[in-house]
Amino acid sequence: MLKLILLNSLYLLLCFCLINCDSENFHNEETPVCGGFIEFDTSFPIDVKKQIDYSSINVQLFTMDMILKDHTNLAASGYYFLPIYDNESFILKISGPNGMNFEPEQYVFQVDAEKLIKEMCQKDINFKFRGYIVEGQVSTFGSNDGPEELTLVLVDQKDEKIQTTKTVEKGLFKFKPINPGTYTLKPLDDISLFDKNHNQFTFTVNLNDSNFLERALIIRGFTVSGKVLADNEPLSEISTYIYSFNSTLTQNYNCDYGIIENLNENVYKGLTPFCSVNTDSNGSFGFKNIPYGKFLVKPIYKDKYVSYNTVPQTETFDVEHKDFKIEQPFQVNNFSIYGFVVNSIKNGIPNVTIKIDGQIKAITDVNGTYKLENLTPGNYDLEAQESDMFFEPLTNIKITANMKKLPDLMVTDYKLCGKILIEATEYFSIAKRTVILQDANDKSSKKERRTITDNQGKYCFEVKPGTYHIKPVLTQDEKDSDLHLQPEFYDLEVVDRPLLDVNFYQSKVVISGKIHCIAECEKDIKVKLISGKTDRVVSTIFFLIFVINFLNTYNLLLKIFQLNANVNDKHEFVFNDILSGQYRLAIIKPEWCWDQEDIQIKVQNTDVKNIDFKQAG
Repeated sequence: MLKLILLNSLYLLLCFCLINCDSENFHNEETPVCGGFIEFDTSFPIDVKKQIDYSSINVQLFTMDMILKDHTNLAASGYYFLPIYDNESFILKISGPNGMNFEPEQYVFQVDAEKLIKEMCQKDINFKFRGYIVEGQVSTFGSNDGPEELTLVLVDQKDEKIQTTKTVEKGLFKFKPINPGTYTLKPLDDISLFDKNHNQFTFTVNLNDSNFLERALIIRGFTVSGKVLADNEPLSEISTYIYSFNSTLTQNYNCDYGIIENLNENVYKGLTPFCSVNTDSNGSFGFKNIPYGKFLVKPIYKDKYVSYNTVPQTETFDVEHKDFKIEQPFQVNNFSIYGFVVNSIKNGIPNVTIKIDGQIKAITDVNGTYKLENLTPGNYDLEAQESDMFFEPLTNIKITANMKKLPDLMVTDYKLCGKILIEATEYFSIAKRTVILQDANDKSSKKERRTITDNQGKYCFEVKPGTYHIKPVLTQDEKDSDLHLQPEFYDLEVVDRPLLDVNFYQSKVVISGKIHCIAECEKDIKVKLISGKTDRVVSTIFFLIFVINFLNTYNLLLKIFQLNANVNDKHEFVFNDILSGQYRLAIIKPEWCWDQEDIQIKVQNTDVKNIDFKQAG
């Protein structure tokens, strides 16, 4: 131990002699020594000066070729000295840890015959302390690195600007030297880019430690944008979904500007979207604050009637440290579209066949809605067909995905149809009968329309919504033969549907009356109905309580009744469904005498009632 102390003492004595001893003992000339202090501004706090570790500050001696010759650390007083052994030009350079900065950073000494080292080092060579260089990095969420060219500002505790700087590669930044103190780092660019918890950073300059601000500010992400077009025209209100290949990265993503409903219903290849937005009137969409990473965008529009298929179907890309634009628009290559078939009061019509260019493509549902699928943009002929209605076609209509809904197919005309129902005989026929249609508000013959019944007695008109007067034509012979139709005519209105049962019937009436007996009417009394032309007979027999059908000859109906033993003289007889014409009623009970055994009647369009047969004896 004593030997070590002696060696150290000897080393110190040697150093002292090199600096102060007479050159005759060591060199022919005295070795020059350069030295100096660290200077501070007068405003620099004294207590801060005392906290600086001066021993960490290093002064270095370099040749003009930057070859290190010697170096020394500062003493606790802030003083340094270096002996200069070689009589040649040299450089003195100072450096300190933790971003310490000095002015100047180095001195260059040119030695020649006129300037000697000894003369240069006669005065203190001082370095002025300028402060600490603060460095750091702005990061994008999902990465340690960040973007270039972001402008940052440094403010003091009074929020007064100290200086600004811009980020460079990887988001690194550096501020010029600042004095020790507390500062706040803020972005001057769009603050909405940054995470709300990391959009500013307050720090205190470290005197004796690192001043690198790692991930000082964190950007939430950048904008991802693109377009959806149909036939090179913008398509609005199309949902676009964005998917991340790193679900952890987006599990807390805030899609407050977009749509988050039904995200789980649009899983694509195992990926669940984390946000959705709709295209605007320009067909453009944009996702905000998308972090660093790999993503996929897929346009989707599908409801009950409308859907689109795009090329490409999806787009995969990497978001780094700037906005990303999908250069190639999504183009709709086929789509589905819907429309309505409506009547004159705009109500939907079901079961209507829809044709495109003559080909059946759809049938309307209960609401009158139809859907056309797998269409490509182009011009089409669109028509609707229904057996009892007529529609205005859509001719050479241009159909694009932008339409989403087709113009309504509207009814122009309805069928007004019916039958003439008469008993076909040698005198009357249901075929080739004339039916007249007139405007109910204008029955002039100029606006009269006529048609002829077919072999089944059916007729039809094609009419627009309105009021009409319709009647069949009877010849004079038919009238003379007592042919009557019920009703004689119709006044009706066509509104929103066809009228298919406007029927005319040959008149059939009821003939009824009573038998008045002096005493009790016997059960075998018969009443005969004898046609004026055929002598065909229909009889009615009376029974007690119930009525049964007994005979039906040429629609002249026989009904039999049985009298109740306790019933008084109200013994009624009835003939139903009797055609118009001349008839004779006869009571058959020859052994009795009657006021009238035969009664002549003429049947037209009304029931014949109150015919009485009275027993005379």
